[in-house]
Amino acid sequence: MQPTAPSLLSYESTVKRAPLPHPLLAIVLALPGSICWLTFLSLFANFLAPFSWLARLKFPFFTGNSFLLLWLTAIVAALFSVAWYWRKPKPWYVILCLLVNDTGLLFTLAVLAIGVAHSFLH
Repeated sequence: MQPTAPSLLSYESTVKRAPLPHPLLAIVLALPGSICWLTFLSLFANFLAPFSWLARLKFPFFTGNSFLLLWLTAIVAALFSVAWYWRKPKPWYVILCLLVNDTGLLFTLAVLAIGVAHSFLH
């Protein structure tokens, strides 16, 4: 009689995986940054050939102070999304949200750095 060896190959996992984040939160957090990017691209669409279709779009609501308020909202949403999704699972919609928000933060940082450098040079 042969002894039965314990099964070494098992597909059961004892590791508990964190639940996936809800896609609605990722969409809501990416919305202000997406609107800011579309507004920026529509302002400079005449200079960028692939985005010339954006020049025909008009964003009359996002001018002056309202656009600055939207930009500040996008910064707050970006900082919140980075903090919220820091150690959570990242499905494709969270990666897209973080891509929109992180590039917006980098753009804002570049604008601030240019503004500070310009003030010191003059």
